[in-house]
Amino acid sequence: MADKNDNNKIPSGRFPNTVIEPFPLQDGDTVPSDILRFERLISGFSSVLIDAPAEALEDELNSWLKKFVDFFRVDRCSVVEYLDDRKTIHMLMNYIVPEVDSVPVLSDYQPPDGVIEVLEKGAIIRAEKIPDDLPQTFLGSIIEKDKTKSAIIVPFSIGNKVIGCISFSSYREEHKWPDDAVRRIKLIGEIIANAILRIRTLKALLEEMDRRKKIEERYTSIIETANVGFWIADWNQNILVVNDEYCRMSGYSREELLAKKVWDLDASGDRRKVERDLDALINNGSTHLVAIHRRKDDSLFDIEVSSKIDEKDGYICSFIRDITDLNRSRKELEERLKFEELVSEFSTTLIIPGDIQIELTNWLKRFVEFLRVDRAVVVEYLDDKKSGRVMMQYTVPDAVVPPLRDIRITPEGEIKGFQKGTIIRAEKIPDDLPESFRGGIIEKDKTKSTIIIPL
Repeated sequence: MADKNDNNKIPSGRFPNTVIEPFPLQDGDTVPSDILRFERLISGFSSVLIDAPAEALEDELNSWLKKFVDFFRVDRCSVVEYLDDRKTIHMLMNYIVPEVDSVPVLSDYQPPDGVIEVLEKGAIIRAEKIPDDLPQTFLGSIIEKDKTKSAIIVPFSIGNKVIGCISFSSYREEHKWPDDAVRRIKLIGEIIANAILRIRTLKALLEEMDRRKKIEERYTSIIETANVGFWIADWNQNILVVNDEYCRMSGYSREELLAKKVWDLDASGDRRKVERDLDALINNGSTHLVAIHRRKDDSLFDIEVSSKIDEKDGYICSFIRDITDLNRSRKELEERLKFEELVSEFSTTLIIPGDIQIELTNWLKRFVEFLRVDRAVVVEYLDDKKSGRVMMQYTVPDAVVPPLRDIRITPEGEIKGFQKGTIIRAEKIPDDLPESFRGGIIEKDKTKSTIIIPL
């Protein structure tokens, strides 16, 4: 385990977006049941939050805190945010096991000077024997006052800004926080941060929608100051008012948008779909939906639309948020979770006695399918530093390319370059293929893209 003093050091700069590596098997592991159990837990957690509507996210998050407390075998899990005054910590959600009933729960708390400053810099606080290894800044804080025996605090961020943290505490016995636990808590915090972003956005939009009764007086103000797209449409779906932000999002000028109907911007081109959305709005008084719009340059962007009927004038007021980046991040998160599950299964397979050569070859096929490519090859460089021996390879049946020979002579300097750790990443061959690889088997096989990573 890493030195606890190192874990409490404050890294320079802002807290970066967390990149979670696959959890390695520790020495002595025979069956990685703990790893697999966490993979299933985090996969379920992520799926629930992705599918849940924004208004249900807080309830979902609260229900999952108990599961994380049970998994880590601790007494408490708390999620807090730092308020704008940079002095106050606000409790967003909290779970304490029933056996611990003497610990107070504060909705707002002002910690000792310097605590929030430390946490905003992304420091991870890992204390296993309080107060002995609690950082000086935290002495006298609520952690010590509540007679906490062990605690870990892991910040989470939106973009590059730390907005809060997730903490786990043990009151009845001391608890260890190994590196794999820290990695897992970081991943949980990253998922929670995305959910908090959705909650904040929904609350902001709902607050705006509640003020629509004064819309006539505030047309100008909203058009000039709203940081999300906004328009007002009539029952025939004519756009009557639109703000600068939606003009920027769509690439159209205000004059061009005012000449359009709502369905002109919907990428589906399905007028009936837009009319069905209008029917739902009439029946419910408000709607919250996702759609895809088409920009002036014909590119597409994902949007989240909250619409409400202005009761006084009967116009339709809509707030439009570009969620393209959010959806991309969500997809990347799903891909990463799938990859971690795949690698976990791969590791499990290799520690079970059997024919490793056959297992590795079979797994090449699965990695090819996961990466959506046509071929994977593992090559060993021979001692003459000129030849490479193909240890295993897999090519999809649809790719009309001959298998590689068992032994092949590599171009001059290729092995020497790889022994230095050079990674070859060519996405448009031959344009970005290094000179030393020109004329080799990569080009001869008419490869369009390739990546070569030394082992």
